[in-house]
Order: sequence, then C-alpha cells, then structure tokens
Amino acid sequence: MSESTIHVMRESPLRRVHPAGDESPPAALSSRPPMTAHMKSLPGDARAVLPDPNGWFAVCFSHELQRGAVLVKPLMGRDIVLYRTQSGLARVVEPYCPHMGAHLGHGGRVEGDNLVCPFHHMQFGPEGGCVHTGRAGAVPRMALTARHMRERNGVIFTWVHQEGLAPSWEPPTHDLTGWSRPAWVHQEHGGYFQNSGENSVDLVHFDTIHNFRQPQMSADVVDNLLVVRFSARLLGRPFFLHLTNYDAGNLYGHFTLPSLGLELCVLGYATPDAHLRWSLRMVTAMRVERFARWPAAIQSPLYALMRLVAGVWADRTAGQDTSVWEHRGHPGSFRLMAEERPAALYQRWVQQFYSYDFPGVKPSATDRPAQEDAR
Repeated sequence: MSESTIHVMRESPLRRVHPAGDESPPAALSSRPPMTAHMKSLPGDARAVLPDPNGWFAVCFSHELQRGAVLVKPLMGRDIVLYRTQSGLARVVEPYCPHMGAHLGHGGRVEGDNLVCPFHHMQFGPEGGCVHTGRAGAVPRMALTARHMRERNGVIFTWVHQEGLAPSWEPPTHDLTGWSRPAWVHQEHGGYFQNSGENSVDLVHFDTIHNFRQPQMSADVVDNLLVVRFSARLLGRPFFLHLTNYDAGNLYGHFTLPSLGLELCVLGYATPDAHLRWSLRMVTAMRVERFARWPAAIQSPLYALMRLVAGVWADRTAGQDTSVWEHRGHPGSFRLMAEERPAALYQRWVQQFYSYDFPGVKPSATDRPAQEDAR
C-alpha cells in the first residue's frame, strides 16, 4: 500500500504564534516589499478549454429512466442516448442509427426489449444488433454503438476513456442499509468540472466562505484513492467529515455530528456536460442514533423533516460555493499557499485521470508536502 499524508490546520488570520526564540515577524509585517501588479496590454485571457477526463460518469438517476423510456443526456459536448427495456434492462448508446443516421433520442421508442429508430423503424435488440426491419427480406447486419454502463446505488454510469480503452476499474457500490430513505439532487453548474473535487480539499474556504471554526484537514493517497479527513466547529459543535475520492468525478462523504448523534452520507458525482458546463448529482441519506429505537412509523416523518431542514442548509452552503465556481479561472492559473497542501496533493493525484496534458497546479517547493509527510 502506497500512502502519502498531509496534515494542515487553518491558522487564525489575526494572529500567528511563533516558537520561543523566533523573533521573525509575521509575513504581513515583513520588510519584504509586496509584489506589484503585472501590467498587460494584450487582450485578456479567455478561460482555457481543458481536456476531458477518463472514468465512470453519472448520467442519470435510475428512477429517471423508467421502463420504456428513452432519454438524451449531454456528455462532454456530445449527446448520448439512454433507454430501458420493458424487462428492465438499462442501456446507453451513441445517438445515431447505423442505418441512415437518425437521432435515436428524438422520436425513438422502446417496443418490448427493442429500441426502434424513428426514421425507418429498424429495431435493435438489447445486445445492440438489428433484429427486425418491418419489411420483407433479410435483416441487415448492423448494430448500435453501445457504451459501457453500470447501474449502482440508483445511479446510471457510463465509461469514457479518451484513448478508447475499456474500463480498468468499477464504480463503487455503497451499502445504505440502516440509513434513511435517500434524497436525490441534480444540479447544473457553469465553470470547470473539477470544482467539486477541488472544493473537497480546499481547507481555507471552509473558513472564509462557510465560517466554519477551527478547521483542520488531512489528505492521504491510499491504494490510489484520495482520502480527506476534515473537522471543524459548526454553531459551537464539533463535526467531522471523511471524504473518499475514487476518480475525478466520484466521491463518497461521511459527515458526523457527535453531539446530536447525527450521521449523513453523500454520494457525489460530477459529470462534464460541455465546455464550462457540468452536472452534480448527489445521493444523500442520514441516520440518528436515538431514532433506531423507534418504530418506522415515527422515524419516517422525522427523517422527512430533517431532510427538509438539511436541504435548506445544504442549498445555502452550496450556493456560497457556486457563485464562485461559475466564474473561476482554470487550474493552471492557481498559486497555492503553504497551508493549501491538500489542494496541491489533489492536483497531482487527479492528473492520472487525464490522457493528455492537463494544466494543473505546479506548486512551489514550499507548497509541496515535506518528505517526512509523504512517507
């Protein structure tokens, strides 16, 4: 098991404590002159078009794709078509009929287990091959272009690899037994797809944006997963957040508020829809220790009320982030501070999910984890 660890505690912006005998002044009071603005005469930089990542991407909730339904979803600037057969099989295919190019998501329909083209009524079976033409003569040898797909935890995923490689890992499955009935959230955002992942390792913003007190964070790479542990105080009460990032768009979060016996799990899935457009899908569930002693007839309305309150709080908290996300520059323009080492670790870790050069953060030597931290 390879493991690198970074531990950071957010310092108060008002006071720094220096070790005994260290008379060096705080950076803000140093005699070193501040940098001056870089003057520019050329037109301003447009936000860069970044390469798309590899991995499993959530494109739909299972309950959105009912039996017999045909849906069109965006993925990296292109359409994909999802459909579910009458027997319940979910499929993800490229949108164009191999016969004469009709878009299967606009007028296509499901008959039994077959997808029917809206143009010439060719029928394609669940394995993709043409099985019926509705006319006399032999069935032509043609097939849809199918995409790798999985259905996990009420979410439909499709695999993307910029070099056309087959899946090399599986999307995780999470056991939600004993948790409340899940809530389903789908948001569409502007800006860069990596915003949600970077947010999970941005220690400083929990203080400056969300007003969480005494935030602390550690970041580890364990078995190629990026594991983040975060703690802070909310309304005077300590809480803890454990995040596992599986790839560039797939994370699991476990939130605990011990004083209330409250736990919250979040399955978060970010999907690049197009340049500077992305979707965030979340599956959330909760449990309260004391509720376990009560019958389901009492638990259900209590959890419903808690979901409502938690949803209002989450919308408010997320709204503080999204107003920034919409207009951020691309990652290659970042210059990180020393206390933002978890963010630097994330930038190095996430580049494995890109086939092509990604203009990620190149931290200075002082921003990189110390050698002893990386053991």
